Amino acid sequence: MGCYIQDWAPELRSLIRLIRYEEDIPTAQAVPHGTYIFSDLERLTESDTDLAVELWEQLSQAGPQVRLLNHPGRAMRRYDLLHALFQNGANKFDVHRLSRDVVPRQFPVFIHSKHGHEGSASELLHNQGQIQSAADDILHRFGTLQSFLLEEYCDTADGDGIFRKYSAFCIGDKIIPRHLLFSRNWIVKDFDLMDETKSREIQDYLEQNPHAQQVQAVFRLANIDYGRIDYAFADGQMQVWEINTNPIVLSPYDLPIWTPVEVRFAEYFMKLANPVFESLNLEDTTGDSIPVRLSHSLSVCAKPPGQEEP
Repeated sequence: MGCYIQDWAPELRSLIRLIRYEEDIPTAQAVPHGTYIFSDLERLTESDTDLAVELWEQLSQAGPQVRLLNHPGRAMRRYDLLHALFQNGANKFDVHRLSRDVVPRQFPVFIHSKHGHEGSASELLHNQGQIQSAADDILHRFGTLQSFLLEEYCDTADGDGIFRKYSAFCIGDKIIPRHLLFSRNWIVKDFDLMDETKSREIQDYLEQNPHAQQVQAVFRLANIDYGRIDYAFADGQMQVWEINTNPIVLSPYDLPIWTPVEVRFAEYFMKLANPVFESLNLEDTTGDSIPVRLSHSLSVCAKPPGQEEP
């Protein structure tokens, strides 16, 4: 968000303030009225989640001059969301807590961090022996398996072997499509493939927002009010990969990734998203600050093993 308001949306600078859990909250004795979005929930330790809930509950007593998004105690993390989607038949794949002895329902599988958003932590694993070897490697590198999941692979490639990854933001009660990526790699992270046909498909996705109701239903299931969902389709059925509660809104403008067509898509997203961000602003936030009394300090600055740098 800091990069977004610095490089892309300076008109939001006067409205959005970044408050860091580990730097600003422990020393705060009072905070202003306004809208609070609790983000980066997947990075919080159990103790820090308790503290964030404590802060939420104190803010919730301030009345109409405070609006709260993403309850830190109710929002589903990755394992709970993906397992719930498999249980209710929405996702075709299940997810498991990683151990050397875990037996998945189907192969192949891959290892994924509970906390990070950098993609798979392993190659595709095709048998029990490969799971054990990969788990040993994770244990050697990070000293624990507790921060990792074993996820069943779901093939979402079309008949030409092209994978699509859709991403959309939930901002309050609005769903804003962010991008559609194409790749021949099952790990889709960038605009790997682009031509006129794909560009038109992306523009149609941004303009028509065709999956808004389905996406909104997933956010409601997850009890998440702000974040970005990544998903694809297998046999016409939506497959949800994750919800990130502190997503990159737009990457820094000076990175070499930005082509003219990608800038056009980014500007279209801004046209949709910025009025929604502005609508979260509370007009009347006058009056005394909200006193805050927290029972202990945060340890969020010590990342769980396997997490990428913030």
